[in-house]
Amino acid sequence: MEFVFFVVVALGLSMDSFALSAQKSLNKEVRGRRIAVTCAFWFALCQASLVLSGYLLGKGIAYFFELSADGCTEAVIALALAAAYMFFESFTVHVNPENDGIDVMSMVVPAFAASLDGLLIGILLLWMSIPSAIIIILTIGFVTAGSAVVGVWVGRKKGMRFNRAVQVIGAVLLAAAAVLVVLKQVPAFC
Repeated sequence: MEFVFFVVVALGLSMDSFALSAQKSLNKEVRGRRIAVTCAFWFALCQASLVLSGYLLGKGIAYFFELSADGCTEAVIALALAAAYMFFESFTVHVNPENDGIDVMSMVVPAFAASLDGLLIGILLLWMSIPSAIIIILTIGFVTAGSAVVGVWVGRKKGMRFNRAVQVIGAVLLAAAAVLVVLKQVPAFC
């Protein structure tokens, strides 16, 4: 799979981080770059580590069951599940922003929750070499960090009014990536 494809997947995954960072930016007690750096660090760390966990879990399962397929079916299922999870999550109610701090526990729990779909995406990397997978995982982490910083900036300017739309856009990007994987397998599109 191409690098651009994974950048689109990374953008889709990072939309949760964008929305939660916009929410975190409304905390009146914390101002300046501190909140942007904190959001970028925690969201990127959790996203990248869960994608890595999915990759390692997938490698273990593939070794145990002696899988040797090209991974198309697994990729489509992983992307579709991640898109459905993100779409469903866009309709959930998040924590009240006034009580939402940036201490470790206030950051780790939402960052982990926002990154659960990354565990599924780790399966996409299953048939890649370790150096290629590491490059993709780092790319996902950096895109998530950038998205968190932009989310803080937008949150300061516009509040949380775009959060649902941004999460739906993330779900659409992941669903589009699943469609691209399917189309790549159809001989007319190869």
